[in-house]
Amino acid sequence: MAFFKKKKIKKNYGEKDAVIVSVSAQKGGVGKTTFSTNFAVAQALSGKKVLLIDLDSQAHTQEALFYHFGGNESDFSEYILNDNKDLMNSVYLSKIDNLYYVPADKNLARTEKLLSSEIGKEFVFKKLLDVPKSHFDLIVIDTPPHFGALTLAGLVASKYVIIPTELSNLSVDGINDLLENMELILDNYNPDIDILGIIINKVDYRSRKTNEPILEDLKERFTDYLIEPYIPLSSLFKKAQLEGKSIFHYEKNHKISKVFVELSQRLIK
Repeated sequence: MAFFKKKKIKKNYGEKDAVIVSVSAQKGGVGKTTFSTNFAVAQALSGKKVLLIDLDSQAHTQEALFYHFGGNESDFSEYILNDNKDLMNSVYLSKIDNLYYVPADKNLARTEKLLSSEIGKEFVFKKLLDVPKSHFDLIVIDTPPHFGALTLAGLVASKYVIIPTELSNLSVDGINDLLENMELILDNYNPDIDILGIIINKVDYRSRKTNEPILEDLKERFTDYLIEPYIPLSSLFKKAQLEGKSIFHYEKNHKISKVFVELSQRLIK
C-alpha cells in the first residue's frame, strides 16, 4: 500500500536566522497590538529586517498601520491550512524601510475552528515560518487575545514571548493564565520558549494610590521578567492610530516615542 505524498514545493531559503517573538496576552484591552506594531517599527528603524505577522482575525495591526501598509488583501488562512505552501508569497513590503508584514484575513476565525481538529495543529506555524525565518532578523507575531489553536501554534513557533499588561487585577490574572499555558507548551511542544519580558502599559501616574499595590504585586510575582521603562498612558497612541501611523512617524520626538525606543532596545539589542 502506497502512502499519499504531498507534492513538494521548491522553497527559496535565505541566509538569516530570525528571532521569533510572540506578543501575547489573555486579556483584551491591554494594548497588545499597539505594542506589537510599534515594537516592530522600532526594531525596523534600528536597522533590523522585521516581519510582522497578524494572527488575530480582527486585523488590528493593518488598521493601526494602514498609512504604512495600505489595503492589501490577505490569503493567510490558505497558508495556515496548507503548510506545504511558501508563506513568503504572502509577505508584503510596507512603506517603512526594513518592515514587512503578513496581514490577517477575515477567515482566520473560521480557520482557527478548522485547525482545532487537525492532527499536529501545534506545529503548523513552526513549519510555515521555516522559510521566512531565513529571510529576516526578527519575526513579531501578534497573537489573538485568547488561548486558542492560533495562539498555541504561534507560541510553539516562538523563541520568546512578550506579555503586555496594565495595572489592573484582571490583567495580572491574565498573566497567570498565560504562564500556566506556557508551562504546558514548555513541557510538551517547545522546550526552548522563554519570556522576553512583561511590559507594563497604560500607566496613569496620576493614580499612584491605585497603581502601587498592583505594581508591588507584579514585582513580587514576576520581578525577573518586568522590563522598564513602563509605558505611560498617553493620547499619542490613539492619535497615531487614527492616521494609521506608528508613534515614531506621527511624532518621533514625543517623550513617549523616546520611552518606547528605550524599551525596545532593552528587549532586543
